[in-house]
Amino acid sequence: MPRTCIRFFALLLLLLVAVPAPQAAPLLQEGKKTLYQRVVSHPGAMPLKEARDGAPAAREAVVPFSVLYVYARQGDWLQVGLDTRTPLGWLKKDQATDWNQSLTLLFTPRTGRDPVLFFKTEKDLKGLCEAADMEKQLDSLVAAAAGGKDTAGLPILASEPAEQKGAVAQKRFYLMPILGMNRAFEGVNLLQVASIDPGSSPSGAVAGPPKTGIALVMDTSISMKPYIDQSRDIIRQLYDRLEKDRMTDNVGFAVVAFRSSTKKTPRLGYTSQVISDFATAKDRKALESRLAKVEQAAVSSHDFNEDSLAGIYTAIDSLNWGP
Repeated sequence: MPRTCIRFFALLLLLLVAVPAPQAAPLLQEGKKTLYQRVVSHPGAMPLKEARDGAPAAREAVVPFSVLYVYARQGDWLQVGLDTRTPLGWLKKDQATDWNQSLTLLFTPRTGRDPVLFFKTEKDLKGLCEAADMEKQLDSLVAAAAGGKDTAGLPILASEPAEQKGAVAQKRFYLMPILGMNRAFEGVNLLQVASIDPGSSPSGAVAGPPKTGIALVMDTSISMKPYIDQSRDIIRQLYDRLEKDRMTDNVGFAVVAFRSSTKKTPRLGYTSQVISDFATAKDRKALESRLAKVEQAAVSSHDFNEDSLAGIYTAIDSLNWGP
């Protein structure tokens, strides 16, 4: 075979090998060429590695109302991703709501208006708008909601809080995804919105007051002994206060230490490490005994700036934030 043919064949082979495999892309919305299908996650939504019950989790539960791209639909399952590049895992359909509007509702300031009412159906709201005594019916519904009346027999599902008029938009604002919109009357749009029901808990959620984890990320490089001692005192005082307030099981503390690069200065011992995972006031002795053994480094770092980011990463990745 002529040498030029061999070179051409080798070049062609290299080109074939170098061609990247096509990346997965989210599904497009019906009739659209550039808009992807998206969903918002419900509380407790847990992506799994496979589309089946009992499959291992792809990651911890996602934050409620996270926007997820839909890569595939398989029966009662959705393959979702946090971006348009890579699928994350599989969700049950009932753990998310389709959101293809890309619009979000923000309430206007409360000055000069009544609390917003949320109606159970579009028919209920439209019927109110068409009623001859609309203002009378509306006043009755607003009064019922403000008085905490059971809404089981009423067309409303919920109401915007009545307190703090004039301050809601600035300090207690709400962002609600718009799921649908209908121009029922000239200049009037009826909106279907999503919200989280604060009275319901996701499946498997821990009942009772919320639990809080506080991670102390401390510098243990040379000359830091006074601050290490102060940290011990602060933790003791906080535990004492929690016991006094009867919150021994609601707040836990963890401690992560950082120094600097051990590649530059091996005698530092570590760049960052977990001293103690979260411990509540009930288990304070375990954390306090570990913290008592923490000492400052015996040698100086190669640079003035210690690696605080390494300590933060260790706290995020290595501590048990689950409960």
